[in-house]
Amino acid sequence: MSSVSHIKNTFKHALIYGSAGLLGKAVGFVMLPIYSHHLQAEGYGVIGMIDTVLSLMTLMIGYGIAGAMNRFYYESDDPVRRRTVVSSTIILMFFLVIIVTTPVLLFNKQVAWLAFGRSDWGHYIILAVLAFIASMTSKNAENYILIQQRSLFLSLISLIRLVFSLSLNIYFIVYLQMGVLGYLYASLIDAVLYSIFMHFFALRAVGLVFDKGIAKEVLKFSMPMLPGYVAMFVRGNADRVLLRTFLGLHRLVFLKSYLSLLH
Repeated sequence: MSSVSHIKNTFKHALIYGSAGLLGKAVGFVMLPIYSHHLQAEGYGVIGMIDTVLSLMTLMIGYGIAGAMNRFYYESDDPVRRRTVVSSTIILMFFLVIIVTTPVLLFNKQVAWLAFGRSDWGHYIILAVLAFIASMTSKNAENYILIQQRSLFLSLISLIRLVFSLSLNIYFIVYLQMGVLGYLYASLIDAVLYSIFMHFFALRAVGLVFDKGIAKEVLKFSMPMLPGYVAMFVRGNADRVLLRTFLGLHRLVFLKSYLSLLH
């Protein structure tokens, strides 16, 4: 493929991915007044702190595994090696997610007290972490579709997921009036079904093989990026934690929005 054709192909896939992402943002913007009415300020504060907990777990797992998968996939022209890279990375991600999330599930009441100031909201943490497990373990399976440059297929799946997720949110939050609990149930159902589909698609193509050598190389590649991820986490979440601690959940969402405007 010539450089011009490569640029055109890259632009085409970026445009397709970007269009699907923009549509999702637009739908979220339109639905914002409805969600605000049903979740109220405290509900948004709870969701914000849940996001902080999930961001911390993501930091501990590492963002660089998907990038490492891409690197080692293209490093070899051997199709067997490539399939082994994809499968090993998917399995590695699964084990890392389980290792990081198990203590949070076991000590959900303590985590809830740290996040919300209330230990009786531990069930919020459990639901959020279960959805997180499903979502994170699907990342490399989803990345395999990106590697295959099947932008139309992935965008179609994203649009179907958008409609399904929106329907779940409307049902649980608006119709059943379940508030934050409804948001978490919708997120869990959406994440589990999406993860099952992505794993079925990817593992059917590459098989289920684990290579310890590849796993070590992936970890070695991604670990040096950790300090940068720590800085990103602190920058994005420190003010949220401070606001929750000193001003409460009900004011968190408004002050967080104000501070974001100042930046």
